[in-house]
Amino acid sequence: MPKKFFDIIPPARILPKEKTEEPILEKRTALKKPKKKRGAFGFLVIIAVLLLVPGFVYSVLFSDVDVDIWPKTERITLSETVTVDLNISSVDLAANTISGRLVTSEKVGSAEFASTGQIQTEGKARGKITVYNAYSSSPRNFIPSRFVSADGKLFWSIGSITVPGASQEGGKTIPGEVEITVEAAEPGPEYNIEPTTFALPGLAGTALYTSTYAKSFNTMSGGHRGEVSSVSQDDFNQAGESLISDLNSQSKNELFGSIRDDMVLLDQAIVTETLEEKSSHEVGAGTDKFKIEARVKSEAVAFSQAEIENFILGKVTSDLDSDRIIQEGSLDIEYNVFSVDLGSGQMIIDIEASANIYDDIDVVSVERSLLGKSISESKIFLNSLPKVIKAELNYRPFIRFSMPKNEKDIEINFKFNDDGVDE
Repeated sequence: MPKKFFDIIPPARILPKEKTEEPILEKRTALKKPKKKRGAFGFLVIIAVLLLVPGFVYSVLFSDVDVDIWPKTERITLSETVTVDLNISSVDLAANTISGRLVTSEKVGSAEFASTGQIQTEGKARGKITVYNAYSSSPRNFIPSRFVSADGKLFWSIGSITVPGASQEGGKTIPGEVEITVEAAEPGPEYNIEPTTFALPGLAGTALYTSTYAKSFNTMSGGHRGEVSSVSQDDFNQAGESLISDLNSQSKNELFGSIRDDMVLLDQAIVTETLEEKSSHEVGAGTDKFKIEARVKSEAVAFSQAEIENFILGKVTSDLDSDRIIQEGSLDIEYNVFSVDLGSGQMIIDIEASANIYDDIDVVSVERSLLGKSISESKIFLNSLPKVIKAELNYRPFIRFSMPKNEKDIEINFKFNDDGVDE
């Protein structure tokens, strides 16, 4: 038997040197501490084993396995001419007809536009004058009469006038008076004169000339000669087109906003009509600005997204073998409106559709074939299937060595090329 430390150095010989050999005592003390640590560590290891082993066993024996399969797909196309009819309520595959719904919107608006035309124009000054009759108490009647201002500008009254007779108050004559409108005899700004007095040249040489007269109290205005802005034909056309285009856009947006999310409304299917258009000024009118008002109407035939998809799927599946399946969500449709006849309630559209198809895979048979197989055997089996591009096994969080023995623990999921796998 090997000798121990205490067999080589007896305790009796060690005691007298206890104080001088402290390093040996420290060494003995240090040897005891690791024993306690190793005991604690061992305890932790036991706890970990007790906790992890059951989880590992459960993962290997009882956890589910997801089997992701990418079937081989083929892109097929379909071209059809379809009638959308407002007078029916369901799909008619034989007649290539689906039902439609009429949507309508009206918009009214106005806008002001600048005139860019130029015209030579002239105008006569006009204003108000007051005519006085201080000649007699009898009223005086005048057909359109001439009035000459103090500086010799000739104006004409607008229409016939009657001036009331004069009256007497306290021995003083109070002339009769009437306010009338006069217009300059000639156009031009020189007739825009300040307030002044007027005589009636038709009464010259008579006693009435000095007792029948007129006065103005405001400046005459409107007399002009030269170029001014005017509404050109281009102004009118462009303003009308701009306003109507804006109203049509608003009306179309309202149409799109009025239909449900499951309806299809094609921009080509919208029929617009201008119901009313009017301008504040005619073409050629002298003005810096003019206003256009318009009212428009938009109508269109909309149809159900589900109904057109059912129509296409019905056409496609009628030509497919029974063991071929259309991939869900792979259908793409392009539309072209051929004609819209709101009178008959029909719209004819050409459609170009395409979708992915794949061969049906017997999921139950695959699941049964995988039961109890090793993981490596399962991968070989799945990737050898003739209708499959790729297959993957997913099991987490622990590794496992064989497939479950119960079908309900295997779940098969189909993936497709658009999930990132190339054929």
